[in-house]
Formats: sequence, structure tokens, C-alpha cells
Amino acid sequence: MEIRAVVAVSRTGAIGLDGSVPWEYPEDFRQYKRRVRGSPVVVGRRTFDQMDPIDDSLNLVLTSDESRTADHDRVQYVNSRAEAVSVAEDAGGDVLSVIGGGGVYRAFLPFTDRAFVSELPEPLEGDADFPYLGAGWEVAERHEFDRFTLVEHVNEHPKPRSEL
Repeated sequence: MEIRAVVAVSRTGAIGLDGSVPWEYPEDFRQYKRRVRGSPVVVGRRTFDQMDPIDDSLNLVLTSDESRTADHDRVQYVNSRAEAVSVAEDAGGDVLSVIGGGGVYRAFLPFTDRAFVSELPEPLEGDADFPYLGAGWEVAERHEFDRFTLVEHVNEHPKPRSEL
């Protein structure tokens, strides 16, 4: 199973403010939905509480609260990275998309194979940020859109899944 991070990042590194996305880029939102729809996604509980479940996807909500239960058939609460990957694999997914927030990106990034980063041109402020990819990540492709650039990064040396 491939693990992918999918994120929109302002020029300041911000990805969110007060639990939501503080900007509107309809073209980015459409490409994002196409990219994640149909495969399992993992999202942090605070981020999930501010959004609707992704259509046609198994929404895995990472939380430390083991008592949480879902009231929707497309939502399942998980308590670890390893559980999220295991549940996604059991569901038959070829891809697990990591969709936020900042802590979830940090937790999964060492194990992530690809990162699809929408680079937004404005220096928008936020209280959540996307971690620096660092050494070992290579740019595979760049896609220019009208108002942003989508950059696909490949992790040359993801950590083994056994270390999840």
C-alpha cells in the first residue's frame, strides 16, 4: 500500500487556522477531492470534527480517545498509525491518503511514499503548518494551475511499515 500526503500549503507553511482551511481555491479543492476520493483517508480527530466525511472513502480518524465510536458507515476511529494502515489494507485500499492536520502529517511523513503539495502563492497565516520535507524527498512532477502549483514529491527512503 502506498501512503500519500495530500495538502495545500500557503507561502508561510500554514495549512489551517482554528481547525479549518482559511482560504478558498476551488480548482485545488476539485483536484484534491479527485485525488483522495475512493481510497481510504486518515485524518486527525480535531480536523475531522471540522469537516464532512470524504465521499466514497473510508475515513480513518486518528485519535487517542479509545472510547470514540463512529455514527457513519464511512467513518472509523483508529488509535495508531499502524492501526490506520492495517484497517486501510483490510479494506482493500492500494493507497492511504493522509489529509491532515499538522500532527497527523508529522506522524505519517517518515512512512509516506509521495506528497502532493498544492503551493499557494499568498503568505496566509495559520495555526497549523505542514512539516518541512527535508532531505530524501525529490520533486517528481510540477503541475501549474491558474492560481497555484501542485508539486508531487517522492520520498526516496520511507521508513519501513514495520516501524509504524
